[in-house]
Amino acid sequence: MSDVFRVAEQLRALSDHEIARLVKRCQINASPAKDFFDLASSFLQTKAQDAWLTSANRDTLQNLLAKLENDGTSETATSPDPTFELALDRIKADAKLAELIRERCSPAEHPVAAKAAKSASNQDLADSGIRAFLTVLAISEFAYELEHRYLREIGKHGLALPEVKLFAAHLGIDGDQVKQLWEIARLTGVLTSLDNRWVLGPNAAIWFSSNTEARWQTLCDTWLALLGSDANGDLKSHFADLESVSLGRSLEWIYPLSDALGASKQLRLTDFAEAIGLTSHGLPQPWFGKVIEGQAKAAQSSIKAHFPATSNRIIVQADLSVIAPGPLALDIEKKLRAFLEADKVGLASHFRISALSLSYALETGLAVDQIQSTLVELSGKALPQPVEYLLADVARRFGRLRVVADESGVSSFIEVHEPALAIELANDLRLRSLGLRQLEQLRLFTKFSTDVAYYTLRENGHLAV
Repeated sequence: MSDVFRVAEQLRALSDHEIARLVKRCQINASPAKDFFDLASSFLQTKAQDAWLTSANRDTLQNLLAKLENDGTSETATSPDPTFELALDRIKADAKLAELIRERCSPAEHPVAAKAAKSASNQDLADSGIRAFLTVLAISEFAYELEHRYLREIGKHGLALPEVKLFAAHLGIDGDQVKQLWEIARLTGVLTSLDNRWVLGPNAAIWFSSNTEARWQTLCDTWLALLGSDANGDLKSHFADLESVSLGRSLEWIYPLSDALGASKQLRLTDFAEAIGLTSHGLPQPWFGKVIEGQAKAAQSSIKAHFPATSNRIIVQADLSVIAPGPLALDIEKKLRAFLEADKVGLASHFRISALSLSYALETGLAVDQIQSTLVELSGKALPQPVEYLLADVARRFGRLRVVADESGVSSFIEVHEPALAIELANDLRLRSLGLRQLEQLRLFTKFSTDVAYYTLRENGHLAV
């Protein structure tokens, strides 16, 4: 009997749920498979077997060794999982792999036996709370920025270097942290890629309508999904006292081959956990156990006490900057971000009022009077004269430049209210990429879509609508 036929028959005996879990564990793309034989061929690929072995726990690997040493006669090592037999065949044929498994699965001291006696310090708790809060803030910043900018996807789920630098400056972190947080935002569904462009994801609306604790819980749910139900069960069964053992050491002990056959999922999990405050210096925090037990409300209540206190006061300055001395309450932040652009966000934030940010606010339906009253209410003072002038100027200029789709929806027209503005746009060297052609006195044409034309105009200082 061929391997393909044997694996296909074993797959046929599994439930749809069991097959789906196995496909995910082996990181297989099952979409092209037309039948069980196609699926079986995918499981026979070395890459799929590597993924299965790196996610195999210590008990499973010991069962493989037991069956290997008993020449296939061990009753205790049987498994309905067809990849178990494939792994066994591979180990029989690869002496080096068999030796590696023996070495990694040799009797080792359980991490709990050498656990740290101390409990989480107040400083660790505070650091974890602040780190979780800042991660939530960073992902919100990504989403706000996507509403104002056209961001291209670079490579597979990548972000262009200028945008990485921009976010690094906004958030006060380095480029590698930006990339890590961007990946977390993608996994969470707050943003996604579509036609080689980054756009708001399917969970963006839920994110913006949730409070900080619920947003943090969304990140925890994403981490749990990445961990997987099997690993979650392994953690709970092997480590009753989760807070006393390093998460990295726990995963290393449970999954001996996690870093042996390719990229380490363990490293990704521990970095993610640290970023959202589940751990501090690798050690799980008090709410970690509640998260993996599914006690969402208790976990949120526990970490909320360590989030930084928020305020609702701002300082509006004559140079058109707005300073928030402390973290803003979520409802206040939403109001302000509708018409402010960020210079730097964090525990203290620095924003700027610009013609572009005000134009965008008017485009979404806000009125100048609303913006003015919000700034006066939150600052507790009359607005500086330059701010008043800018508000009046944008209100006067709003709508003078409109981007309209043509009948096909592929190209677009740019309509203006003054002939001088049409001539200015046609001769603006910064807009060469749009290939603007003046068709009429007040109308230009570009072969690009409304999105591309709109964002290109705005990035070069034109108040497009």
